Amino acid sequence: GDTGGKVTAASVSQAEREDGAGGAEDEGLASSKGTKTGEDCASGIARLLASFEAGGAKAGALSELKALFLQLSRTSGSAEATPCVPASDDALAQVFGLILEEDTSLADASLYFRFLLQGKVASLDRSPSQTFTGVMRSAAEGHPRVFTEMMSKALVALPSLNAAQVELLRKVAGVKELARFNQALLLEAAGVPDWSEQHVLAMQCAAQACSAAEEQTVAKVCTKLAEQSKAFSSSLHFAKLVAIMAQKFPKESGRHKAKLLEALELNTTFLSKTAKRKVSAL
Repeated sequence: GDTGGKVTAASVSQAEREDGAGGAEDEGLASSKGTKTGEDCASGIARLLASFEAGGAKAGALSELKALFLQLSRTSGSAEATPCVPASDDALAQVFGLILEEDTSLADASLYFRFLLQGKVASLDRSPSQTFTGVMRSAAEGHPRVFTEMMSKALVALPSLNAAQVELLRKVAGVKELARFNQALLLEAAGVPDWSEQHVLAMQCAAQACSAAEEQTVAKVCTKLAEQSKAFSSSLHFAKLVAIMAQKFPKESGRHKAKLLEALELNTTFLSKTAKRKVSAL
């Protein structure tokens, strides 16, 4: 369930400890001759994913897939070195359908997210398919904490965030189970050194889908908006984001009215006047 603490690469290490590197089941699944190499793991994973895609996965296939991911995790080391596991959208739909039917732990969920979804989302460069969007929404509903830590936050922090990734975020951010976690996206995006127009759009998604935000979160966002005012002086989306912050979090934003007005000072779009009125009324 989603009742644990913060999900990080340590969650995967926890899964490894729980399963035991010398566990008979994992050893039997991993190799009858000893530890599998990275290439052996990749070959086994590809075979299993192909069987899932074809709808012919046998009983125990998910356990075998997990064992291979655990072995690959030991082989690849840190989360930053996670290899991208190629998986079709149909295969992902089958795998995550089974994962979400089970009472999957935080550690196990983080393992599947790490190897099956992170790389695919990071390399997404075209509009996400209906199937993949469905997988992501289901994953967010089933494990909102893991999803926020390993997917959403990683996504908005990408320096080269693109339109396809923002489209995916927009389609997923509204999942009701994510509402209380979306504040983390605002904080994450506020920490990105140099925003692009896509980061502004991602911030709009996060703010609109956020159920509530603490004053310190709103303060960081308002400060960031003021800092970015010159870079987005001709951005309609930027002016809209300021208006959203004022409208969605009036109490918290009201304490930082000066920063929001500073953010709009150089904005030349027609929407800046409307945004200024909203901020001035706080």
